[in-house]
Amino acid sequence: MSKKCDECKRCAMNDDMTNVVMSSADWQRNEQRHLRREKRFVAIIVLLGFLILSFGLQNGVEKVTKYMMIVLILLMVVIAINGFTLSGAKEGLSFYLKPDFNKISGNVIVAAMNQAFFTLSLGIGSMAIFGSYIGKERSLAGESINIVVLDTFVAIMSGLIIFPACFTFDVEPTKGPELLFVAMAKVFNNMEGGRIWGSIFFLFMFFAAMSTIIAIFQNITLRISLKK
Repeated sequence: MSKKCDECKRCAMNDDMTNVVMSSADWQRNEQRHLRREKRFVAIIVLLGFLILSFGLQNGVEKVTKYMMIVLILLMVVIAINGFTLSGAKEGLSFYLKPDFNKISGNVIVAAMNQAFFTLSLGIGSMAIFGSYIGKERSLAGESINIVVLDTFVAIMSGLIIFPACFTFDVEPTKGPELLFVAMAKVFNNMEGGRIWGSIFFLFMFFAAMSTIIAIFQNITLRISLKK
């Protein structure tokens, strides 16, 4: 009887080891599949960025981003107004707009400074690249004020959209950047015509991200053209 029990235990252990090996192999295959997919997406984005730049700065970059960003801001206003109607809007707005100074610690200050320097690094790079094309009739001080106002407006509107959704759909509000894809997906799922609104919103977010990539590519192409 004991021999049979030992054999059963060995068989069970062998089965467990086989499952572990198979699950490890499956995990590696999935990782390789994801890596190949990411490489394809990177290649597509690179080609798309240089394709837009091939039309020139005004005919390519400006035409793509100018109207897209205006519509994106208007869409954010619509979604923010919709957020006020959510059941968790009061709690979300209180969490967002009512300061709790007891929770401010060294880690919070460092995280805020990291975010500020990250934003400034991208902004300074874009301004240095695109600012070189501004005509002399435009004031750099005036353009800087416009950038500050728009950046602050978009940041405030983002909070008005995200935090009411977090408290309505039980999403942890401290998740960070992934809130854009977690909270907003739930907002659009519960919003009338959400599939259409969501498709437009994430499409324009894609173009907003592309504008940053194009700024980097513009610097590369400019350096190459100057060397020629």
